[in-house]
Amino acid sequence: MKKIGMIAMMFMFSGTMLAQKAKDWKIDRSHSSVRFEVKHLVSMTPGKFDDFSGTIAFDQKDLKNSKVTFEIDVNSINTDNEKRDGHLKSADFFNTEKYPNMKFESTEFLKKEDGLYHVKGKLTIKDQTKDVVLPLKITGIADNPWNKEAQVMGVSIHTTIKRSDYGVGVGDYASDAVIGDEVEIHIAMELGADK
Repeated sequence: MKKIGMIAMMFMFSGTMLAQKAKDWKIDRSHSSVRFEVKHLVSMTPGKFDDFSGTIAFDQKDLKNSKVTFEIDVNSINTDNEKRDGHLKSADFFNTEKYPNMKFESTEFLKKEDGLYHVKGKLTIKDQTKDVVLPLKITGIADNPWNKEAQVMGVSIHTTIKRSDYGVGVGDYASDAVIGDEVEIHIAMELGADK
């Protein structure tokens, strides 16, 4: 009986070890950005979101334990034009009074090659949630030179979505004759974690 008990304890212990949570990486806002570009007539107009938050639980050895959660305060939109920003927040576009945040939550990590992962997940903008795949590139992992107990990781994401899929632009603004339907998204992040 003692031997059976010991074996059971060993299996329980090994199961606990396997179920350990992946390392949580927190965004360093001062070295991160969320930018976008959309076509206006014949040129590209840039913008960014100044307020965002999230974490990446990342385990290179076991991607099943890896997860991304990311949220953007849509009211922080910044196209370097206050009047345009106000219009984008209105019911014609994002309707931030009703939908103040957009959110991404991953469901699966897939390794494509060294340093490049396809992250499947749910992207919610306004009242629409869609399945998307984000190409996430790890640009480097290194020890933090100012903190021996910590590491830093660089991440970049470049993708394109259609604003029409999320109801961003209604009425006259739904057409892509003036404002393009495709929106290019560029995310660069530096994250930190304890060793």
